[in-house]
Amino acid sequence: ARRIHPKLGPPFTAFTHPNRVEGMTWGGSRLALLVHAPNCLVWTVWDAELAETRSSGCLTVAPVGFVPNRVFSGRVLPFFDQFERRLRFWNPGNDALVYADADSEVWVQTFPRDSSISRSPHPLSSLF
Repeated sequence: ARRIHPKLGPPFTAFTHPNRVEGMTWGGSRLALLVHAPNCLVWTVWDAELAETRSSGCLTVAPVGFVPNRVFSGRVLPFFDQFERRLRFWNPGNDALVYADADSEVWVQTFPRDSSISRSPHPLSSLF
């Protein structure tokens, strides 16, 4: 996934697996990627400010994936880049994403800025 944020300069590569990123959306200096994992979708976050302080970027992966709502899968995902400027998945503090699953349940997935690095298994473990 390559994306340009006007304040961050030239394009950068945040995720390199082909055909896995279904959508992306900015929340301040944080880029949320909606990644296709085996049998589900999973939110991941690349934090530009955190990446500046480390030699390698920091991609935070949600601990669990989800199966999206049927309407979202059929009507939003195929056109995610067109909806990006109209939909807001980030909360006002840009530290959590809000979405609905296949059962139409609304979820809030937090991505705290001060979280420590964890190497525990996650929905994308099989891709690395």
